[in-house]
Formats: sequence, C-alpha cells, structure tokens
Amino acid sequence: MERRRIHSLVFSIVFKGLFTAIGIGLMIGALAVMLSGRNFIRNSFPVSGEIIDIAWDGLSETYETIAGYEVAGESYIRDIGFYSSDMRPGDVIEILVSNVDPWDIRYPGSDTLAIIVLFSMGTVFLFFGVMCIIIDHRKRKKTEDLLATGIRVEAKIIDIRENTNESLDGYHPLIIYCRYDSPDGRIYLFHSDSVWKESYQINPDALVPVYVDKNNPSHYYVDTNEI
Repeated sequence: MERRRIHSLVFSIVFKGLFTAIGIGLMIGALAVMLSGRNFIRNSFPVSGEIIDIAWDGLSETYETIAGYEVAGESYIRDIGFYSSDMRPGDVIEILVSNVDPWDIRYPGSDTLAIIVLFSMGTVFLFFGVMCIIIDHRKRKKTEDLLATGIRVEAKIIDIRENTNESLDGYHPLIIYCRYDSPDGRIYLFHSDSVWKESYQINPDALVPVYVDKNNPSHYYVDTNEI
C-alpha cells in the first residue's frame, strides 16, 4: 500500500502539472496563430475571388471551399482553407494572397475561430490546473499550521471505511473515523484524509493524534502517520 500511496502522490502531481502545461501550451498556440495571421496580413494583398465548389473531404472530415482568383493576369484555383455554412458556389469573396507565393492564400478572419478555441480551451485547462495547485498548497499549509499550533488530542477509532471515490490499481484508500470525549463532556467526531494502508495494518484500539484549531474545532488534522 505504501507503493500505491507514492503512486497516488506522483499521479496527483503529474495530473496537476499536466493540466497546467496543456493550458499554457494551448494559450501559446493561440498566440502563435494570431501572430502568424498578423504577419501574413502584413505580407499579402487582397484580391477578389469566386467560389467554384464546396466539397466534402472524407479524409479530414471537413468541407473544402474551392475558389478561383487571378494574380498578375494568371488564374489560380485552390482551397482557401476556410468554410462557412453561408458560403455558396458563385459567391464573390475577398482572398489574401502572399506577396511571395500566389498559391499561398488565406481567407480574412479564418484564424479567428482557431484563436478563440485554443485560447478558451487553454484558459479552462490552465484554470483547472492552477486551482488544483492552489487548493493543494492551502491544504498543506493548513496541515502545517495545525501541526505547529493546534491542540493535540488523542481520539478513539470508531470506524474504518474504504474511500470508493478514489482508486488505484483496483484498490481504494481508507478513511479513519474517530471520536474524542473532552473533559467538559463534549464529543468531537473526526475523519482522516485518504490513507493508503491495509485495514489489518491499523490497530482499531489505537489512539489517533488529532490536531485541532483552538479557535475553530471544525478545522483539524488527523495524523495517521502515527498509527
């Protein structure tokens, strides 16, 4: 179970880091597409073209908008790399043509959708990853503060259950439920975070150290490392 605990910790770190990295990568991709589009606009000129055909490309599963246009008296026909449902054969459209290569064309605004999608997805991934990191950091800080300043009490184990919300290699971690009867007659119930141990490794008669916030008993840390 110790191996699974380590694997769970590593997976958690990689998971958060991966979401954050994906989010940053997607946003960098959106920025690259935007800069590429601006650079193309600066190094191109507009011409009028006519949509000749709109064909379905089964390989890429997208529509191809085939248009004809003229540059310096030469005729060209090629896919403009953009499709909209309101486009029809015979429509006259504006096409941006590269100053270097007349075959290199773009439809004005064709990058907008890609930029929006990449940036939106990047924002979602980055937000999720950063929030997980922040929550994890706050949780560790709270635990450190409770270990340093909390009131330590010894609680009795009253139940041990599997946490079915978590799983690794087909196994579930445990949650330890415990109870503390204070000298003034009050009863406090606590439960631990997920514990990667076998139930037989836990002595049900053992006392569990619990560190309780002196100002707010609902803030506590069950120290399962000592059982």
